[in-house]
Amino acid sequence: MKEKYLQRKQELVDELSSLSGLIRGSLVHSQKQCGREECLCATEGVLHPFTCLSRSVGTKKHKVIYVKPREEPLYAKAVKDYARMKEIIEELSEINIRLIRRQHRRNGSG
Repeated sequence: MKEKYLQRKQELVDELSSLSGLIRGSLVHSQKQCGREECLCATEGVLHPFTCLSRSVGTKKHKVIYVKPREEPLYAKAVKDYARMKEIIEELSEINIRLIRRQHRRNGSG
């Protein structure tokens, strides 16, 4: 059983090391009016799509940055990789708890 945990732990560590460009936040897709009087968004209500990266900074600050369409796939991957990193850390925590408990029991101090 210990070998199974150690093998899974190594797999997770390897996957974690392959993640790069991590960004904590969320991509928000919305639409807006551009402000040009002759534009379809002003005359016919056809709004322009846009994407922003929204993230909290500290305890009370919230930052939003505009994401250029050509950059959106890079931001999307980085946000997804950050979420995966959190999942990996949670699973590693569970494995480490189990390994420590096994070691503690085996040493007869529990």
